[in-house]
Amino acid sequence: MNKHPKLAKKLKLLYQLKAQPKITNNQQLANVLGVSRQAVSKWGTGSVTQSGDAIPDAHFFRIGQLFGIDSYLFTLEFDEFEKEVRLTLGQRSRALRHSSRRIFLNNLPVPAGELFGREAELAELGAMWQRGAANVVQVVGIAGAGKSAIVTEWLSRLESEQHSGLETVFSWSFHGGYGSHSVDSSPSGFFACALALLGDRPTLRADPESRAVRLVQLIRGSRTLLLIDGVQDLQCSHGPGFGQFQDAELALLIRELAKENPGLCVLTSRYANPDLGAIGAPRANTLQLAGLGGAAATAMLRSHGAIGAPRRLARLAARFDGLPLLLRLLGQHLDVAGSDKLAQSLELAKWLEERGEGANIARVGREYLARLQYEGQRKLFYLLSLLKRPTSLREMLRLCRFRHVDGLTGEILSLTQQELRSGILAFEQAGLVRVRRQKQGMIAALGKFAEAAITLDLKQRFPSLRSAAGRLVSGQAKRKQANVRRRRQKRGPGRA
Repeated sequence: MNKHPKLAKKLKLLYQLKAQPKITNNQQLANVLGVSRQAVSKWGTGSVTQSGDAIPDAHFFRIGQLFGIDSYLFTLEFDEFEKEVRLTLGQRSRALRHSSRRIFLNNLPVPAGELFGREAELAELGAMWQRGAANVVQVVGIAGAGKSAIVTEWLSRLESEQHSGLETVFSWSFHGGYGSHSVDSSPSGFFACALALLGDRPTLRADPESRAVRLVQLIRGSRTLLLIDGVQDLQCSHGPGFGQFQDAELALLIRELAKENPGLCVLTSRYANPDLGAIGAPRANTLQLAGLGGAAATAMLRSHGAIGAPRRLARLAARFDGLPLLLRLLGQHLDVAGSDKLAQSLELAKWLEERGEGANIARVGREYLARLQYEGQRKLFYLLSLLKRPTSLREMLRLCRFRHVDGLTGEILSLTQQELRSGILAFEQAGLVRVRRQKQGMIAALGKFAEAAITLDLKQRFPSLRSAAGRLVSGQAKRKQANVRRRRQKRGPGRA
């Protein structure tokens, strides 16, 4: 803890100068910091509080961040403090009179149509930016949940606000298929371009740690909005470190920004980062995107051309987990006015392929499968996608032992049950599979989108394997039906 000369007078000056328009008194500052108004008053006079005789360092740095000034200024005498604060605010005011310094090196994906049902998430992002209490936020959801669309829409709204406080925007997409192809899209390329475009002088900084520290300093120098899209390929996809950044340079950048950041860093990913989860709100926040439901799902289907009663549209959306990507495709190609059973009868993988979307959806399935550690884990999900129903791990292993299929059963049986379970758990963490744990073991069911994506990937990459595995699954189903009929015949008609 530290005492800072005439802190109460300095805070009053910041209120008067409207350094942070939403904080104009001790009560409002206390609300943002999560402490009592009496505690702020006691810090100002150096009086004894429950936690000590002065302001805790964590709150000291936070106050500097909230008002957009360097926290070391509080150690100066009042006259010098006032001079430096007025200089800082003058520079900020001049910057705001000009348009935002926008740097879009690797542009974010362009949304495919209007955004539906995400007003709560947009409002939460807006509140984080305006309050200045959040340093990093990760927007997490499976492929097709609309992560990039939310960030793009929010940025558009923020730039349209005259007094948003936006000074610098830097966006970068690691997502395959987006961004500039004329630059190095690796983490090293990201750091090199970010440093250059944010005003760093060319140096011989070769070690990653120095580059990350320097970029942190540049970002903290103004109220910067840093948008990093599609970081899942830089995260660990299995094991105890699931979701952690594998690139040490990026991990250091995000960790330091989570500690102190006058602006905001927004990440989008298919996997939540546990390190940010451990830091927790308000400094590090997570927006977990679920599928759309109710009026939002119905409105999205109709906006893309689907017609029908609200209940029918709602049933259709629920059948496919309310995933915005699927709702867009369904709305574009379906007339559901007279089909109550459409949602139950539609074979999604075949339908997507017939409409020219097979290659794109298969690519997503391939990206997910590539993140698994073992080939046998990938083959297990191929088998589960063909079964098209909740299935226990024990049943899948029994099926593999019953009849050998080249390129499938051997790879699955070469792994231990623990290794196979770890693959299922990785997909559960990624939101692709629902798992029930019962006495007979782990029962897994793929979500509709994941099932379609993996089925299409199997069909495109291993057509002969798909045919052989399909015969195995079909034969198993016929044997089950025959066994049921035999048991009923043995019981007789009176005991059926």
